[in-house]
Amino acid sequence: MKSAILLKVEVPLGTWLEDAIRDAKKIAEKIGVGVEFDFNDIPIVIFPSSNIEEEVKDYWAELKRRAKEEKKNE
Repeated sequence: MKSAILLKVEVPLGTWLEDAIRDAKKIAEKIGVGVEFDFNDIPIVIFPSSNIEEEVKDYWAELKRRAKEEKKNE
């Protein structure tokens, strides 16, 4: 069962997406909770069971979706 607790963390500017996700996963695995952070205003939640590559793909898909939505609303 996943913990209902989420740890909110701040990611410093200039951090690479993959590094932020990898570090969040290490924290999640170590303390057994979800780790939540915003990356370029997109919320990301990482659990101990999260797949880093899938999380990266999901981020880029969401970024593209938002860009398409913004362009549609112009």
